[in-house]
Amino acid sequence: MIALLALASPGSVALAAAPVKAATKAAAPAATKAATPVKAAEAVASAWLPLIDTAQWVPAWNATGSYLRATVGEAKWLTSIAQVRAITGALVSRRLKSAYETTYLPGAPYGHYVVVYYASRFAHRSLASETLTLM
Repeated sequence: MIALLALASPGSVALAAAPVKAATKAAAPAATKAATPVKAAEAVASAWLPLIDTAQWVPAWNATGSYLRATVGEAKWLTSIAQVRAITGALVSRRLKSAYETTYLPGAPYGHYVVVYYASRFAHRSLASETLTLM
């Protein structure tokens, strides 16, 4: 699976992109027991985001998928995610807003995707969104 992480606040552009592969070890059992691809993607996202929240950049990178790993180098991604989280500050709250399946995303190859969207609050960004796209 691949996930793109984009943090945004009103008036801003996307702040980061991050891929995620199949599931972190913690998410694997929950993802495989899920009834639908959407529920499985939600489980993977819920397991991966705490790696980002606790600044575990390398384990988060190691859980990434091949598509974005090929398009975003590790050094660039590690620098970007650290910069984004320095801007946003620590997570205050996160609420799942929606998740849906699609076969088309602009700029990505055709395939089966699940887009998971969160409304989030951070120490330095009171209104933010996080979008993970899993393949």
